[in-house]
Amino acid sequence: MKHYTSYYANYRNIPKSYLCVGISRMCPKWFDENKDELKNFLWVKDNFLAPSEQLLNSTKHGSTDITEYKKQYIEELFKKTADMGYKDIPDFIHQADAHFSTCLTPYDAIVFMCYEAPSEFCHRHLLRRLLNNVYNIECTEYGVKESDTWGYRPINIQPNEEIKNTTALF
Repeated sequence: MKHYTSYYANYRNIPKSYLCVGISRMCPKWFDENKDELKNFLWVKDNFLAPSEQLLNSTKHGSTDITEYKKQYIEELFKKTADMGYKDIPDFIHQADAHFSTCLTPYDAIVFMCYEAPSEFCHRHLLRRLLNNVYNIECTEYGVKESDTWGYRPINIQPNEEIKNTTALF
């Protein structure tokens, strides 16, 4: 299955055969109000791919800078993945792929979505880079050249290598 990231404002440009999964702390009001019409959109409250409320608030109020945010988000992601019963992030991705490719409406791709535009810093870019650079799971920003996304630079790290300095990945 293919994997992408995107932002909610781009939803209408994404093929209906792709499952759009909201990975933000909150769902956009428009999506919530029209959820019966959005057959290829899924948002789960307290999605484990979303940053914690504490991390968002500390960043919003300036007590956490972008470098610390990156580190904390990745650490949270690893912990939440284990708490959810997945061996690691690829285990979650592979299980999601298997499930969503065999549902009543099989999907061709999963698009992880949140609010920020492609050029703005966002946790989805960290997730995409983690999938690409650490786990060798291809994931691109839907409909955008790599050079137009926030801070993208490929780094070759072997899968399963212990990650000692997560900020070096990003």
